[in-house]
Amino acid sequence: MKNNSPKLSSGGTGLPRVKKRTRAIETAEQLEQMVQRIGPGGRLPSIRKLCADMGVSLATMTTAMDRLEARGHIERRHGSGVYVTDQVDRSTICVLMNTSLVFTGASPVWGQLLGEVSRAFVGSKASVSIQMAMPPDWASDVDDFIPASVIKMVQEERVSSLVLIGMPDHVARWFDYHGVPSVCFAGAGRFAVLMDQQQTTLEGGKVLHDCGCKRVVLVGNHTEVEFRTFDIYARSMGMEVMPIRSKPVYPQRMEKAQFLSIAEDGFEFGQQLAEMIQSGNRPDGIYFGDDVFAQGALMALTRAGLWPTKDIVFVTHANKGSAVLGAWADAMHTLQFDIARIGQVMAETSLNLAVGKKEVWPEPQQGEWLDHHTGATPDFYMQATHVPPSM
Repeated sequence: MKNNSPKLSSGGTGLPRVKKRTRAIETAEQLEQMVQRIGPGGRLPSIRKLCADMGVSLATMTTAMDRLEARGHIERRHGSGVYVTDQVDRSTICVLMNTSLVFTGASPVWGQLLGEVSRAFVGSKASVSIQMAMPPDWASDVDDFIPASVIKMVQEERVSSLVLIGMPDHVARWFDYHGVPSVCFAGAGRFAVLMDQQQTTLEGGKVLHDCGCKRVVLVGNHTEVEFRTFDIYARSMGMEVMPIRSKPVYPQRMEKAQFLSIAEDGFEFGQQLAEMIQSGNRPDGIYFGDDVFAQGALMALTRAGLWPTKDIVFVTHANKGSAVLGAWADAMHTLQFDIARIGQVMAETSLNLAVGKKEVWPEPQQGEWLDHHTGATPDFYMQATHVPPSM
């Protein structure tokens, strides 16, 4: 089924302004909150009273009710009124993941996250549809990227909310334009769960300093901002930040597929590190910005007969429950993000969005907080936990 709404390209051509969401969509969201409060079997006030209370026209109210009726949440009975159906407790939530995340030699965290999101919905009354978006041409139209079944569900107003993993901005805007709220990770969406990677990189520098390191390196899947954070902190603490020949694996290189896999990049760096150790020009501390990169580097050191080594402190960003580091994990400092918790937050948030709750986020735990200064809506941030070596 071809998408009949305006084509949304990443270049911006034809983009409707997201801030100018229609009054009917806003009214439908208010009605959704009302039917959730009233509950199955309950009766809504008269249409005339609803129009007066919400300050909208009869045409706008009719369109808004059409949306809720399409979802199966209300039933209009001629001569009797509008009633809440028992379907109101059975929201339809679509989980949409960008498959290019798993086609680029990236971390197995994506499969782990999808599994955790799925498990977090167990026991809920929602109907959950898990869909995979095809690897995109990042300038392609929405209907060349999103499965046709999802487009049809959205256009027929059968999707209550979305969980988006790795979606580009123009796709997230298309969903928002159609009035479907979303929570996202590693991409765009109205609400975002974020790893505080800059703070984690700073923590990596602190670990190296506390271990007495003097000559340090940051390498791996990190951004320029993270490198500047590390560089400024390390130098301020009297550490020398050594230059390296290996290029960092920036996200831009991942999108354009102009790179080796992250593990291969790590192996290449590990070979360089072996040469540095053998020449006597080695660092005494290394922070890896990615556990898959670290895996490749340590594999190269092992192959060269240089692992284990007590002369270098190794710190890496890792994901709790991941087996990427294998036998090396016990000999390294790891800064771990809890992927299960991220999945739980995304699932709970999508359930809250589906029923029109204003307070969408679960209560933050230690190492989590809401940032109300990043835009029109708050984002949910998570910090990593430092796990020292056990060997």
